[in-house]
Amino acid sequence: RRVLFRSGLNSLCVARQFNIPFVIDEHNFESAYVREMKRSKLVQFYLTWLEKRTLEQADHILSVSEEDKKRNSSFFGIESSKITVVANGVDTARFKPADDSQRQLAKSKLGLTGKFVLVFHGSLDYGPNKDAVTSISDYILHEVLRSIPKAFFLIIGRKPPSIVHDEQTLEFTGYVSDLAMYLAASDVAVVPLRRGGGTKTKILEYLAMGIPIVATNKATEGLPIEDEVHALVSDDVDHEFTENIVRLYEDSSIQKRLSANGRKLAEKYDWKNIAMRLQAVYENIQR
Repeated sequence: RRVLFRSGLNSLCVARQFNIPFVIDEHNFESAYVREMKRSKLVQFYLTWLEKRTLEQADHILSVSEEDKKRNSSFFGIESSKITVVANGVDTARFKPADDSQRQLAKSKLGLTGKFVLVFHGSLDYGPNKDAVTSISDYILHEVLRSIPKAFFLIIGRKPPSIVHDEQTLEFTGYVSDLAMYLAASDVAVVPLRRGGGTKTKILEYLAMGIPIVATNKATEGLPIEDEVHALVSDDVDHEFTENIVRLYEDSSIQKRLSANGRKLAEKYDWKNIAMRLQAVYENIQR
């Protein structure tokens, strides 16, 4: 993250040298992130100063959500007119719902036939994702297995943690080249995030695939996701969270409702729509 903003300042020098606009695409509110991760006071001070300096010098700033826009505006004292929200997107042609036969085929390829597959994916060396994986292995898995003996947790992403686990109920795949195929094998997406900023691309991918989602409020932050409409959402990783997983297992009508509504919402975030908005921002800056 230090490199990110150093690169930003370097890019600023290039932009000024050639008299071209300097735009920062701030995917996360970094100052809040380093506080959440309880980094040292020195690191917090330095990264906050670096972030503030970079944003102040930018001709325009892109945020991925209204929440991040408000945080940047109030925390750093930046005029809100200087910040435009351009959301993260998803390739809805690549990530699309799998029907029952496609799901069973994907499960067969992965050796998961007969399993109720729960999925989580992301870069597993990223602090909030590491915390989520710990919640799955230490709490969620054991609670869910009490009610769903055939539950199987599929955790996808580079640099998986060294956690002792039962391979009959949990698998760390590492990086996979065909993420859509792995998601096609999944019955429910489990997103127990408690930290992090921005909007979560994993949520958009699950929505696009029509996979019913059980998540925390933090995981759905920045997206217009309604509890019981697009996902089952709880405040924390607690009994309500695990009960929501069991509800989905027992009630296929909830699965179908969340799947259909989730796909409709994801289509609004297709990259083609996002690209048009981004193009409009750049054209306006050029004027």
